[in-house]
Amino acid sequence: MSIRINNVRFFAAHYLYYPPQDLVFYITNASNKIISIDSTGQESEYGLLPYEHFPVDQAEIKKSLSKLSSNPYTDRPMDELFMSEALKHEPYYRNIALHKDQLWVQLAREDTTKPNWVVTTLSGEVLKSFIGPKNISGIKIHKDRMYGVEKSPDGAVAVVSYTLKETR
Repeated sequence: MSIRINNVRFFAAHYLYYPPQDLVFYITNASNKIISIDSTGQESEYGLLPYEHFPVDQAEIKKSLSKLSSNPYTDRPMDELFMSEALKHEPYYRNIALHKDQLWVQLAREDTTKPNWVVTTLSGEVLKSFIGPKNISGIKIHKDRMYGVEKSPDGAVAVVSYTLKETR
């Protein structure tokens, strides 16, 4: 039996609780809006996060997808192949964490020469950008350290920790 959730809010969304103002910040991969939700359920736009939006070429997407479906004997899992193709057209936020009134945002970027992490204010003003861990997931920040799980190119999985530097 499968359960289907028709609420778009549960698809690729990040929820971050902000105790000083009793707000929940809601950020979805379909938009760069930082939405605040107060205790009464009232929503308002709090700010905007930076991201690159590549032009979508429908013919190119169809061509990429037909290649994926016509080659079932590939070394890479189909979901990984699909994501690598989809990222060429629609980047999204891999991870977002709230730390000391700052949002630490990992952008999904194929171009490894550009920063894949940005640190912003709660309204989205960029304080810092840098090239950081790419294959990290499930990040949590505690006492100036970021913890997560990283997968190496050979498939090994490790728990990792990084010391955060002040941005102000």
